[in-house]
Amino acid sequence: MLKNKDVVVLCLGYKNFFLDSVGPIVGSILKHKYNTKVYVYGSLNSDINAKIAKKYYSFIKNKHKNSKIIIIDALISKNKKEGKLIVTKKNGNILILANIITLQNFNKNILECIKINNVLNSSKIISKVINNMW
Repeated sequence: MLKNKDVVVLCLGYKNFFLDSVGPIVGSILKHKYNTKVYVYGSLNSDINAKIAKKYYSFIKNKHKNSKIIIIDALISKNKKEGKLIVTKKNGNILILANIITLQNFNKNILECIKINNVLNSSKIISKVINNMW
């Protein structure tokens, strides 16, 4: 069984683009509401967007050599149901992806299509699950 400090949560996203803010919201909830005992990188105060994600990932792999990394991010999919959470493994990491919008809806007027509840509910559920695990 993993101990608290054997787990790192990498919350990816851009706080200024609501569609992509699941990661930063999850990071903030884990840090401020739950005061979680696992390492959390990424929050509304310090978001980790696509431009710097690889640097953070390399930093985490070096600093937390034997830790399990849980990566949180938003997803735009072709055909998955909006609001659905997808949990998968990749390269030994756990990915939790929140499907916020489908590509079909993304191509429409995006401001009309974003469902705030998809972002907020996904963020709350992911935070609660991670907090309850450790």
